[in-house]
Amino acid sequence: MSTEDMKDCLYNEDKTVLYSVPKNIVGEVEVPAGVTELGDDAFRGCTQLTKVTLPEGITRVGVLCFEGCRSLKTVKLPKTVRFIGEFAFKGCSFLKNIELPRRLRFLGQGAFENCISLESIAIPGSVDAVSPWCFYGCVALRYVELSEGIKVLGDHAFRQCPNIKNIVLPESLKFIGGWSFCECDGLQEITIPENVEMIGSCPFAFAKNLKSIVVDSANTHFVSVDGALYVKDMHRLICCPIGYEGEFAVPSDVKHIGSGAFLNCIGITSIRFPDGLESVGNYAFEGCRSLKEIKLPPSVTDIGERAFQEEQ
Repeated sequence: MSTEDMKDCLYNEDKTVLYSVPKNIVGEVEVPAGVTELGDDAFRGCTQLTKVTLPEGITRVGVLCFEGCRSLKTVKLPKTVRFIGEFAFKGCSFLKNIELPRRLRFLGQGAFENCISLESIAIPGSVDAVSPWCFYGCVALRYVELSEGIKVLGDHAFRQCPNIKNIVLPESLKFIGGWSFCECDGLQEITIPENVEMIGSCPFAFAKNLKSIVVDSANTHFVSVDGALYVKDMHRLICCPIGYEGEFAVPSDVKHIGSGAFLNCIGITSIRFPDGLESVGNYAFEGCRSLKEIKLPPSVTDIGERAFQEEQ
């Protein structure tokens, strides 16, 4: 569809906002100069769209803008884009690569969810937060660059990205969301940077080849001992890498075992708890099928739901 053909699309009065295009468009589309926003749902469900050329001056890609454009292979975002809405490219099955503008400000929830062919992404430091579910289900994703300036990785941000083998978290990072690297089977080791202050539940759950979690020695909130992650004072065990094998001895200072701390750690065969342990969180040992015996000390007063459920 040429620029001339784009006259049949729906715009606002001064043609700066493109609201929608015909759903039966085929092949390539060139959005005309002067358009500064792609509205919510603008290209949603255009299943035969293969390429989109956007003019300089566009600042916003709306919510669900290209959702379900399963034949889309090429989108060049101009450097003026500041906003990519929620689920903007969800389900673009053939999209292999996309370059995010260096001055992008907002990357919405689920923006690239289930882009199953996406192989690489570089997120600029102008983006404060990688929103929840942003790259969920990007099963071909191998290369991720997180630039300095990013402060937040949202819940489930890189969930089910099994081909990520290495990822460097920026020093600017302060928050790692729950389940953010869940099912990232390619990860074998990950390092928590100095400035991380908060970590959600089960950030590395079901990452079946993860052997070690390392914490920067200058971090004042968390510490790693023998590959497992704890709060700095060692009173809470946050998580054990799922690839841990053999006997695990919980350190003597630990009073609380966090939710999902040993979730699906199928290689752990025995565990020793310290006197003074007070609580075991929800699903803390769920799926630990090689663990045959549990002896909790009498100091334990709280056991969460499904804490020792054998299988999910």
